[in-house]
Amino acid sequence: MTSIADGSVQIQTSAESVPSTPSWFGEIVLLAAHLRKQGILSKISERVRFARLRFGHYEVIDFLAVLFGYALSGERTLEAFYERLQPFAVPFMALFERDRLPSRSALSRFLAQLSERPVEALRTLFLDDLLSRPLTNDSNEKQTGGLMDRAGNGWIVFDIDGTREAARQRALPMKADLPAPHRQLAVVCGQGGKCGRMRAKEAGKKMTKRIEVAAAPAPLEEYAQHFDGLFGKSNQREGFRRYVEGLLLPGERHKTLTGLTNTEPVVGAQLPRAQRLQWFLSESDWDEREVQAERLRLLRQDAASAPTAKGVLVIDETGDRKDGHNTAHVSRQYLANLGKIDNGVVSVSSLWADEGIYYPVDFEPYTPAVYFAKGKHDPQFRTKLKIALQLVERALKEEIPFRAMVADSFYGEDRTLRSGLRKLSVPYVMALKPSHAWWHPQEVAGTLQDVAQEAGWESAQHPGKWVPITRTFRDGSTQDWWALEIVAGPYGPNKTERAIVATTDPQTLPDLSTWYLVSNLPALERRLEAKASFPAADLPEIIRLYGLRMWVEQSYKHVKHALGWSQYQVRSDKAIRRHWQLVWCAFSFCWYHASHPQAHPTPEAKAASEPAVALQHRAPAQAAATGKKNQRASKNAATALLASSAASRERLAGTLDHAQTLLERLVASAPTSCVAASAHMA
Repeated sequence: MTSIADGSVQIQTSAESVPSTPSWFGEIVLLAAHLRKQGILSKISERVRFARLRFGHYEVIDFLAVLFGYALSGERTLEAFYERLQPFAVPFMALFERDRLPSRSALSRFLAQLSERPVEALRTLFLDDLLSRPLTNDSNEKQTGGLMDRAGNGWIVFDIDGTREAARQRALPMKADLPAPHRQLAVVCGQGGKCGRMRAKEAGKKMTKRIEVAAAPAPLEEYAQHFDGLFGKSNQREGFRRYVEGLLLPGERHKTLTGLTNTEPVVGAQLPRAQRLQWFLSESDWDEREVQAERLRLLRQDAASAPTAKGVLVIDETGDRKDGHNTAHVSRQYLANLGKIDNGVVSVSSLWADEGIYYPVDFEPYTPAVYFAKGKHDPQFRTKLKIALQLVERALKEEIPFRAMVADSFYGEDRTLRSGLRKLSVPYVMALKPSHAWWHPQEVAGTLQDVAQEAGWESAQHPGKWVPITRTFRDGSTQDWWALEIVAGPYGPNKTERAIVATTDPQTLPDLSTWYLVSNLPALERRLEAKASFPAADLPEIIRLYGLRMWVEQSYKHVKHALGWSQYQVRSDKAIRRHWQLVWCAFSFCWYHASHPQAHPTPEAKAASEPAVALQHRAPAQAAATGKKNQRASKNAATALLASSAASRERLAGTLDHAQTLLERLVASAPTSCVAASAHMA
């Protein structure tokens, strides 16, 4: 007898991975064969059309094939389905007569942009196919399956629409011997979390402990915890931390989705960590307006950043160049950043500012008229000026205090906007063009510039009607300005609106340092009148208020770009709004970080943020001077941003390092530090 131990057994191994065929692949083969036999695949290609939005060479049938496979696979997530399918992508798509598997990002864009029309066309196609082959159990032409009970009776069981609509609570029997009906799918947002209306209804019930997420560097983690109640899922809380943390990294890194996750721009976009942020921004169910409300609440409850009645509400617009035509709000329009008409997206924003701090309040994208059926006459169309008025109304609704609304000449020249502000009882100081004119006889000066030139200026000793003003900057330096109260046409200290000209040189009225302003703040002569709706403002106060607008020109746009305002890689309106809101959160965190030195960071976060440099509040003299828009900082001013000592070890720049550097930049660029003082006045 030969022992089994005497047999020779040879085992060969290989380093090459040979994944096993998924158990559900056979079902998909049967489904694809059936659809092909019935001609449904060709009908889908012919009858279901959808305008492609950055889908590349993919067609509707490509995405339907993925959805068919995902539905039959039983995989818990789409990510798990893709990982299991990847080795068999080519034969899988060949079953549907296609040659390439769509990426997850392309599928996400397809679902996000999918409209009702192609969905209805697909539903009609399947319904027509169903009605063309009636349900019957006739033994000669049996076309359906079924169930047989113990009595031999045949039953056909099907769901009317493939959803849980057929199992609503009201459809269940209500008997004393049966338990009370309840939804088995109530908890759909992770352990202890609820979504949307479910979260509101279950708020009073005892909930389980939240799933822990990877902490951000302190005190960013402390800041992020204030927003945890707005995110029902642990992956949303995780996404919020990773997104804001990535935005705070140094400006040398692009703030695209792949840049935020430290992946390669093209291939890396398919990695799970990049896809998670894409989902967080485009498809998750959090509300960016709730995030904004919490951000403003944190700013208002902090004494260092709480708005006061001495500040201003600045309204400004900004445009960012964008390629293509499928991104929401994109069109050929004037982009202030470029100073020309180009393809891009424009938004109107509001921010609160005083001499020591500023932060964004709200924003709204401008949708060009080409997006509306009736163009500019469409009821839904809003001009930038109308958006500006709505932003002011929102600030009033939020009870944000401010001395006046300030804006440039684009807004100041519009009489409808000024009239709307007066109806809201909102004080304003806005710029006008030098050529701003009113009706006047031909021989009489009828523009602001002409009236200013006829104000009798000879010299500083004989200024005529000009009043000297001294502006004091943060570093203690001063600059002599001259102001003129216009008394001509519809303007004057005793009229509804006042016009003021402020300049450094009344002789030449240089363009870069001359302001032509309009305001409804009453003059001191009217302070005792009952009809004066606002506290009186003298010329230095008017100059001070408009000077605060320099936050926008010198610091606001630079910091916004450093945080990646325009570097989004999403196309839907919802995703763009969310990206902008997260940029505002990252910027607001800089002030939170500066005003919470008592926070105790973890050893890891503390090491990542060394060396600790005290925040300097003194700006270099070069930054305080009035200069051109988007002027370059001098070398001496730039040295104020350098670390005070060498790094203690080799490391990458940390999130908290950059937050402090950002504050250095905006404090160094502050326009003024106190109320402008008048000189040589009795």
